[in-house]
Amino acid sequence: MDATEREFLERLRATFELEAADILAELAREVVGLEDEAAKAAVVLRSAFRRAHSLKGAARAVGESGIEAACQALENVFAKLRDALAAGALDWPPESAWFDAPHEALTLMSKALSNRDDKTAAELASVAGKLDRLAGDLDPGEPASCPGRPGPVVAAGRDEPGESGESGEQAQQETCAPETPRGLRIDPARLAAILAGAEEMIPLGLSARDQASSLYAMAELAAELRRSLAGLLLAKNEAQNPGLTAVAEGLGRLERQAATLSRRCATNARALNRLIAAAGENAKSALMRPLTSLLEIAPKLARDVARDQGKEVLVKMRGVRVMADRAVLEGLRDPLIHLVRNAVDHGIEPPGERQALGKPRRGLIAIEVSRAESGMLHLSVSDDGRGLDGRALIESALRKGLIGPDEARELSPAEAQRLVFLPGFSTSSMVTEISGRGVGLDVVRDHIEKLGGVADLQSVPGRGLSVDIRLPMTASAFRGVLVGCASRMFIMPSANVVRILRLGADAPRIAGGRPTLTVDGRVIACARLAALLGLPEPPDEAASGRLTVLVAAAADRRLALIVDAALGETEARAKPFGGILRQVRNIAGVALLGSGATALTLDAAGLIRTEQTGAHAAPKAQPKATRRKSVLVAEDTVTSRMVLQNLLEAAGYAVQTAVDGQDAWEKLQADDFDLLVSDVEMPRVSGFELTERVRADKRLGRLPVVLVTSLASRADRERGGAAGANAYIVKGGFDQGNLLAIVAKFI
Repeated sequence: MDATEREFLERLRATFELEAADILAELAREVVGLEDEAAKAAVVLRSAFRRAHSLKGAARAVGESGIEAACQALENVFAKLRDALAAGALDWPPESAWFDAPHEALTLMSKALSNRDDKTAAELASVAGKLDRLAGDLDPGEPASCPGRPGPVVAAGRDEPGESGESGEQAQQETCAPETPRGLRIDPARLAAILAGAEEMIPLGLSARDQASSLYAMAELAAELRRSLAGLLLAKNEAQNPGLTAVAEGLGRLERQAATLSRRCATNARALNRLIAAAGENAKSALMRPLTSLLEIAPKLARDVARDQGKEVLVKMRGVRVMADRAVLEGLRDPLIHLVRNAVDHGIEPPGERQALGKPRRGLIAIEVSRAESGMLHLSVSDDGRGLDGRALIESALRKGLIGPDEARELSPAEAQRLVFLPGFSTSSMVTEISGRGVGLDVVRDHIEKLGGVADLQSVPGRGLSVDIRLPMTASAFRGVLVGCASRMFIMPSANVVRILRLGADAPRIAGGRPTLTVDGRVIACARLAALLGLPEPPDEAASGRLTVLVAAAADRRLALIVDAALGETEARAKPFGGILRQVRNIAGVALLGSGATALTLDAAGLIRTEQTGAHAAPKAQPKATRRKSVLVAEDTVTSRMVLQNLLEAAGYAVQTAVDGQDAWEKLQADDFDLLVSDVEMPRVSGFELTERVRADKRLGRLPVVLVTSLASRADRERGGAAGANAYIVKGGFDQGNLLAIVAKFI
């Protein structure tokens, strides 16, 4: 085999592994779906047979004989099962243990994609034999029942009626069809990079528009100067002065050229902004995926947990075609796993207990997804099990010291149920791999809040529990409310905003030693946003007599935030923090606004926790007579630049920014600064080169320079020292306190 053929086979193998992983995931979902009623199972069987046949052919092409044999055996089982159902010769659904061999085969085939060893090959051969025996039991003349030991039955289906109200086989056929056509595979990371690049270009488009305006203003100025000069020439009877006439003609040419350039620049700016917007929207759309890819794990997960506990569960899903951002789906994966495990482990009763209560033997877990208003996604995971016993929850929380006796007496039934969101809470007396370790619904809420959403629950004892989640459909785009605070602009996601109020300055009341407000009949804590963020406020701030209050919410918790101004609602794109600021308290990230400006995104849950724990410093007044130390930040990435600027400004420094090393050098020549904070990898002039220029300049030679970069090698550190940097900080290796301490050390 020559190198060319070997390379071709490697590419073919890589393509097969990707295709096989997709097919096996669909087959796993469909095998679980077979355990539903016979009408739906018949439709699912046809789809499963086609998938097994396709995978068999692909495995043969790459020489995967073990997978090929297992697929052949699966085909036989599906075909015999299909024929038996069509003839009415089979009681349905069979016992769950009957499906153990198909599930085992799918698991081993997935394992074989990455482990091509003798042990896996032997296991595949063994499971193929089991499948052949299973198919033999369905031959004509055999008993018309499926063998298998008694065990739990887990079935999965999707309740997805069409708009015209179709149901039954037609609706199920739509469910079994692939959600999206197979086509060219594109690495999602590359699409994300394209989207990020489009967002980075937004300021360039806005700058082009501003340049067009500047050229138009230049043309207007040239025209005004030309007219003024002409008037002076006529007044002094110097119309024949050759020199002044030439100046007037030059101004006329400048006017015409500037006007022409202004029109062309304006046209180009409009086209550029359209292209940037289109690139961003196309990349964003390409990153959207149906929730099928997330929810397909739920039925098998419920089946496995139920089998271990001797329970029977039916999983129903609705809304699987709803699209969401890939990052949102990834963020929802862990919460969904927790919720499904929790529903089976804590909610669904054993079959005998359910029958004694007058319930069906099989418990029901319903997963519903829908689009809510303002681009929000609504996910509900409910069960018809035990529900929550408020008294038992309170007793468990008291035993674990999560609440005190006085607090326990004041809890309402709804508040008692929400105790399950407390970190470390569990009602299990024994630690297992599923429960009892104090890791549960608090993790769900934390994950959802990090995605900019809220989680809440409703329960009726003895009838079940429903956990409701609302979050943005995209991780990057969201709607938010802009607020002004301490001469800065912040944005709060609309999902966390209850309402905005204008109240009298005497509205807050002291209750329990803390300022409070009564909003919609509910007493909630009240705090100044500036105080929670540790921002300084002028000592002579005059009270206007009116307060602007933003009521923020995270799950069932609320907080009234006093801000300087509410600036309206707007669309924004989330920009993630780099390693440099992941530990910033009460700030979730950076938002890029439609205008090209940026604002720090407020973390509603973090602000509420900060207010509750009192872990915020009192704002310090800035003396009028003291000049603030000035810092120049040179950073070519808009996100990192704005993060550094806001961090340093919050610490009381006067900050200017530069988009690269050349821009920083020009600003250093024009103004005086007390410190330079610079990235290293920048266009035109790098951070190393900028530092060398500073050290070689007579006026700037003693200016402290702090390099902040992702370059972490010893050689890069040594080069920074050789260039003359006072400090070299690796972005991923420090928190905000470390940076501020270094800055304070030098100025």
